[in-house]
Amino acid sequence: MAHAIYVDLKDNVWLVDRDNGQILKFTPEGKLLMTIGTEGYRSSTGVPRDDFTSDAFARVTHGGDPFNLPAGVAVAPGGDVFVADGYANSRVHHFSSEGELIKSWGEPGNGPGQFNLPHGVWVDRYDRVLVADRENNRVQVFSRDGEFLSVWPVKLIGPAALHVDQEDIVYVPEHNGGLFSILTLDGQRLTRWGSAINRSCHGVWVDSHRDIYIVQPGDFGSRRRVVKYHRTG
Repeated sequence: MAHAIYVDLKDNVWLVDRDNGQILKFTPEGKLLMTIGTEGYRSSTGVPRDDFTSDAFARVTHGGDPFNLPAGVAVAPGGDVFVADGYANSRVHHFSSEGELIKSWGEPGNGPGQFNLPHGVWVDRYDRVLVADRENNRVQVFSRDGEFLSVWPVKLIGPAALHVDQEDIVYVPEHNGGLFSILTLDGQRLTRWGSAINRSCHGVWVDSHRDIYIVQPGDFGSRRRVVKYHRTG
């Protein structure tokens, strides 16, 4: 289950294979360069290892090691890798550029530094780790060492992913609301659109022309599609 995709500054393509529990790094031509995680391994988090349901996050009792149905990946400018391990875990994992685990943080809950399905992740130019804490309806901000810094003040409805462009504009699909928000890097909303009919907004990317691509995988009866918006402002 290829769940998320990320293109780093060297044009390497990173994929999250959720159900196999692996993060895969490819060249733009598709040559496999690195694999993080053991195929089929699921860490101890209180979720039965045969539970692949989309609400498995509701049964997490404690954080576990990498991975248990990971959801998102991002690469820092220096090459370190951050994984949001959320569907059956409640942690963010920090790896070196060689794929060695440096640190994990997070436990189930809704307090500072706790997660209820950490689904998307991004590392901004200030080396802060932004985490889309989907079922807590918020974005949390951490240092690269996992120190809790803040929660964005804006109310979101199931933020699924984040993309930050070169102007520090943030794009957030709101999975549970069928909405899409554009925000500042401090979490102030600039604009928002959408409706419940678009529910299951799951991924986002912005190209060099500043056009926006939103992934809708087809949950909740919505159509399976990628929607492209042309940014005029």
